[in-house]
Amino acid sequence: MKPLFEIRRVPHVLFVLLTLVLLQGCFWESDDPAPTPDANPTGYYKQGTLTNSAGTVIDSAFQAIVYNGRLMMMSVANGLLYDGNMVITGNSFTTTVVAYTNGIKEASVAITGNINAGSEITGDITSGGSFTLTYAQSNSQTAAVSNVMQVWTSNIGGSTGLIGDQFEIDIASNGDMVDQNTTRNGNFDGCSIFAANKGKVTSIDGTNLFLVSAPISSCTGSLGNDGNYTGLATSEDPYATLVFMMTIGDSSYGMSGNFTAVP
Repeated sequence: MKPLFEIRRVPHVLFVLLTLVLLQGCFWESDDPAPTPDANPTGYYKQGTLTNSAGTVIDSAFQAIVYNGRLMMMSVANGLLYDGNMVITGNSFTTTVVAYTNGIKEASVAITGNINAGSEITGDITSGGSFTLTYAQSNSQTAAVSNVMQVWTSNIGGSTGLIGDQFEIDIASNGDMVDQNTTRNGNFDGCSIFAANKGKVTSIDGTNLFLVSAPISSCTGSLGNDGNYTGLATSEDPYATLVFMMTIGDSSYGMSGNFTAVP
């Protein structure tokens, strides 16, 4: 007869082997690195540079607003506006934006770029050119309609004129927006936001950004740029400038400018 201790060894050995297998599973690590979380580019960007296909800087005050993946950029000096939706993977993005010159759609433009959240966005325009955008200090402020509750004025759509001949918008305490004056020239000559069908300015929680929308009507000429516009805005300096960008639903027209407070 075999000793009793030899009969008990078998379950003991199985227990040890099972324990080793379980421990190996606990400490196993994949050789693949963990994926980079998608960057969050939400915010207002300013003091950027826009370079053309020849490598020449054409604007050193390039601006952008990003919210919920929507990227809106503008060069006031060149009458340019861009609007599109970003596809973000890690710290990289791609997008196809609609490009406007003085408010009129010119082309669709593909962009690839990188996001350094809270610092900058860089991009290469596949048809030629590039840009760098710097995250603004004003992002530390909190948006409130009370901060922009006044009359604002700017030239838009290639218009030229002094205060009194520019496009003016009046923002009320509840965010309702109407125009106080229309332009005398440019591609938005005569365009209005009537009190009977008001626009709207809404603050975005946790940001210094606003959602803006407006039904534009009574535009003169044959452009047909009446319609419902939506976009983004922010205020800074503090609250002496309203950075304002919006486009019509079918992407055929865009309205933008650095609006200043009417004294």
